[in-house]
Amino acid sequence: MAHDVFDRKQFQLERLILFSDAVFAIAITLLVLEIRIPKSDWSEPITAQQLNKYLIDIIPNLLGFVFSFFIIGFYWTVHHRIFGYVTNFDTRLIWLNLIMLFFVALLPFTTTLTSEYGYLSESFIFYWMNVGFIGLISFLIQLHTSNPAKKLSVGFEDANMRRYVLARGLLVCSIFFLSAFLAMCSSTFLQQASRYIYILIFPGGIVLKKIYKIKEKPAHHSK
Repeated sequence: MAHDVFDRKQFQLERLILFSDAVFAIAITLLVLEIRIPKSDWSEPITAQQLNKYLIDIIPNLLGFVFSFFIIGFYWTVHHRIFGYVTNFDTRLIWLNLIMLFFVALLPFTTTLTSEYGYLSESFIFYWMNVGFIGLISFLIQLHTSNPAKKLSVGFEDANMRRYVLARGLLVCSIFFLSAFLAMCSSTFLQQASRYIYILIFPGGIVLKKIYKIKEKPAHHSK
């Protein structure tokens, strides 16, 4: 009987993970679908010059696709890493995961918004808030699942590592929210800075590793 209950739990957990993977995959697919290809009327086909002009015009869309592709990819790896430790689930985890997927699914829309209206800071406010909420909910999922009292995961016995993982998650979403805040400022300089402030994530991650004394695992070489 206990074995049947365990199997059902595992099956339900796998459903949660597979559903999440599907939403991530669909969001990435929708990103590229937002890049429109000009229709060609064979009675009056477009010229090479017109095609070149079109390709130049969609550079913002292509850049938006590339950036958001890696944003979604990054958070997919975070989600993959989190659920690599998860062995059980509860109602709170289901809802936190669903809310995070909501913001993931919203990203193609806010990406198109910045691609089409990148000259308006308001478009970046929506975009960075969107990305920030993905990070925030990911952090809350990590906080919830890594709590030993909840008995939802294994592998977080090292309290220092748990604190490092949570600090890293909080750092990432805080920087994205900072980007949204800077985009709201009246200063043109701060508005422009809001578009590139995310690069602080990389030095910030290095600082956190030093604070929590996290060492890279040595690579294993086969003899």
